[in-house]
Amino acid sequence: MSTYGSASTFLGGPGVAYKLGYGWVLLAVIQVVTGYFVLLVLAKKFKTVAQKINAITISDYLKNRYESKVVAFHINTCYDCIFNCCDECPMGRWS
Repeated sequence: MSTYGSASTFLGGPGVAYKLGYGWVLLAVIQVVTGYFVLLVLAKKFKTVAQKINAITISDYLKNRYESKVVAFHINTCYDCIFNCCDECPMGRWS
C-alpha cells in the first residue's frame, strides 16, 4: 500500500495526471483512501483468523478456509494473472 502511494504520488502520478487530466488525479486519491480504509477494516479480522490457524500468507489462509490446495492454487493463479496483466498495461495506452 505504501509503495503504491509513494510511486503513484512521486514517480508516475504527475506524468499521467498531465496526460489524462484531473479525473485521473481524483481516481488515484480515491484508490489510496479506499486502500487504507480496507486495510483498517479487514486487517484486524484477517490477523485474528490468521493467528488462530497459523497462516502467514494469503495462500495459507485460502487453503485453510476452503480446505483445498486446488482451490487456493486456482485463486492465487487468477490473482497473479490479473496483477501481471495490469502491470504490463501502461496508463498511456488507455487514453
